[in-house]
Amino acid sequence: MARIIEKGVGIFIIIDSVSEQLTEVVEHLAKDGTDVRAIPFETYANSRKQLLHKFTTFTREALEQEAKKWTFKWTTVPVHEHLDKTDSSLKGVFSTLSKQICSLPNVKEKSRKNWITYQTSPLKNFCTVKILPDCLEVHIKCNNSFMDEKGITKKIERTPSWTFDRVFTVRSQENIEYAMYIIRQAYECMCGR
Repeated sequence: MARIIEKGVGIFIIIDSVSEQLTEVVEHLAKDGTDVRAIPFETYANSRKQLLHKFTTFTREALEQEAKKWTFKWTTVPVHEHLDKTDSSLKGVFSTLSKQICSLPNVKEKSRKNWITYQTSPLKNFCTVKILPDCLEVHIKCNNSFMDEKGITKKIERTPSWTFDRVFTVRSQENIEYAMYIIRQAYECMCGR
């Protein structure tokens, strides 16, 4: 749940949690120079499931100070800096996998400080790749219809800042075909609607 408060040339977003998607949206909204700030609030429920939302009423100065704690821009690094951590054979594996992911309709690659994200818009990221010294660690989003006949994925718990459901590794060119089978499911789940 979010509420956007727009004043002048700035936007304040009052929201229940700050996630990767929100950060992408903030980055997108701020492209034209608009000052965008995200501030979380807390929600409590009693035994009758009545909700209470707790937030602080701010003066303009206090609001700006609080927003600074929760608003940040993604640090981006060139892909080659990620690849510097690994050997040449894994660089080739990443290059092939990345090209195949980017060949899906409207997919863009965004290189962050610690991973590379694949998305069709700031709210529709479906896959990330972390380049480790000995493998590619792939995180995906999926739904209940997800199928992994070979059992290579492991379920992971979502957090407010990491909203992926499964993880698996890719170590060689031979792994790419099945990896793309899994990644296409994540793409269809998040972006095929």
